[in-house]
Formats: sequence, structure tokens, C-alpha cells
Amino acid sequence: FNTHILIFLNSLKKSFREFLSFMIVFFVIFASFIQIYYLILNEISEKFSTISSTIGTCFQMTLVNFDADIIMNSGSAFGPALFIFFNILVVLLLLNLFLIILNDAINKSKEELVQNEYDKIDANTI
Repeated sequence: FNTHILIFLNSLKKSFREFLSFMIVFFVIFASFIQIYYLILNEISEKFSTISSTIGTCFQMTLVNFDADIIMNSGSAFGPALFIFFNILVVLLLLNLFLIILNDAINKSKEELVQNEYDKIDANTI
């Protein structure tokens, strides 16, 4: 069996609780931004006119694939401040936290795999 796949599957299994906790926090924060953007910008922009289009637009903002002029030219200071806060909180902090959880799980799986290999070698030499 490929060791890379074994490490990946083992890391997903061991870090399931951390990923679940992260996803709950992420979706609560993401849903709150969706509601705020919808309430503030639904009359200003077509991209925020419905909840479903607001979800798609916020998802594009998470992927940093969004034209920020719509929000920056919304006519209020709250729109640009919210856009900056969204980018700092969701894009920088939460996505980096996801990568930290994934990296930690992979490192633990690699250490466990190496320890198992050492145990096999010790058992064979005795």
C-alpha cells in the first residue's frame, strides 16, 4: 500500500474531531458574514440581492476571486471595513488554521508510521 495514502488516511482519521470543530466554527462565522452582507448590500449590488447569490459571492471572496469595487464603492464606510475584516478573519486566520490542523495531523501520522517501522525492525532483530 502506498505510504503517502496511508499517512493521509491515518491523519484524517486521527484529526476528525479537530476538523469537525473547525468546520462548525467556520460555518458559523461564514454564515454570519453572509447575513451581514445580505442585509447591508442587497439593494446596492446584484451579487448580494439574494441569499444564494450572497453565498456564492462570499465563497468567491474566500477564494480571493472577487471584484472588491462593488463593496468599496457601496456608499458607506461599513462595507469596506466589513470586507477587510472578512479577509483577515476568514481568508487569513481560518484558512491558515485549517492548514495548521492538517499539517499537525500529517506530522503525527508520519511519526507514528516511523515508530511502527522501528518497532518492526526491533522485532526482527530479536
